[in-house]
Amino acid sequence: MKVLLVSPYSEKLVGGIINWTKYIINYHRENGGDVNLTLLNNENATQVFGATNPVKRLFAGLSNYLPVVRQFKEQVANEHYDVAHICTSGSFGLIRDLLIVKAAKKRGVKTIAHTHFGRIPQVLNSRGWETILLKRLLRRVDCVAVMDGFSLKALKDHGYNNVRFVPNPLSADVKKIIDGIGDLERESRKIVYAGHVLPSKGLKELVEACREIDQIKLEILGKVSDESFREQLYQIGGDDSKSWLDIPGNKPFEEVIKEMKSCGIFVLPSYSEGFPNVILESMACGCLIVATSVGAIPEMLDIESENPCGVCVPVKSVEELRNALVDLLGNQMKATALGANARKRVNEQYAMPKVWEQLVVVWRTV
Repeated sequence: MKVLLVSPYSEKLVGGIINWTKYIINYHRENGGDVNLTLLNNENATQVFGATNPVKRLFAGLSNYLPVVRQFKEQVANEHYDVAHICTSGSFGLIRDLLIVKAAKKRGVKTIAHTHFGRIPQVLNSRGWETILLKRLLRRVDCVAVMDGFSLKALKDHGYNNVRFVPNPLSADVKKIIDGIGDLERESRKIVYAGHVLPSKGLKELVEACREIDQIKLEILGKVSDESFREQLYQIGGDDSKSWLDIPGNKPFEEVIKEMKSCGIFVLPSYSEGFPNVILESMACGCLIVATSVGAIPEMLDIESENPCGVCVPVKSVEELRNALVDLLGNQMKATALGANARKRVNEQYAMPKVWEQLVVVWRTV
């Protein structure tokens, strides 16, 4: 089985699809079995400058996409592949993906479009240019892989039957780090957020919610691109905010894991997410998790089951976020049970060996 993986990869950069690619490549190197996996790195093609206007983005994208398409054509012309596994984040990248699929069809190579974005239900129900491009791609590929149940249902409701569910994995390397640190004593009233420090992550609402809760410590960990936003968060927290709110910026990954393992609650109040790795990592740490009901998070936390792994709240609702935090801070038995459920579920459903097996099945049956 020869698979050509078209996906972004970088030793320096981090991000959703880049992280996923690292996990898959690293696992394959040690446990690939009889799968011959080759990477076609389209990392440069993903750097289409989001701050520019759509026309400039389109031209910037095309200048990056066309070399990737040429390289794909050369590789499939020089060596036979059974499957081309194309990771896509939508938007203008769909143009590149369509060109790659067209080239694969000419060479008799099966194609899989692996959607790494959580907007599929919204895009399918829209009428814009992205909807047109996405539907064309879905019609042309042999199989579509999705990372969440909402996307799976939306695609099937729109008549697409060639859809397979493949969740994102918990990295084997990350699991080793988590297991290596071992259990730490939890500070019941410490709340931790980890990720980019951006308004879209719901951090204004988080600080406002925590401002009215007594005797807590809130740690907001992650890259701070805008110092004025850090100061704004301290201002929202009030005059005494620096006594209970800490925004230190980036920390080494192992230190972040230690903070997760020692916190009372891990919180991710984002406005939008796809399949966030940080939720898998906090689940593996046995955290009590409070997050917004976006992307795959409700499914990851199995919210509708008899044994949920956390609590979900609506986006931008300060009151409901505060109520959830207060309720859980005062109920240690519930917190322990939710954390135990999370650790069990991530090991059963999202461990790297299990996700790898699902990928191999998709490649073999496409």
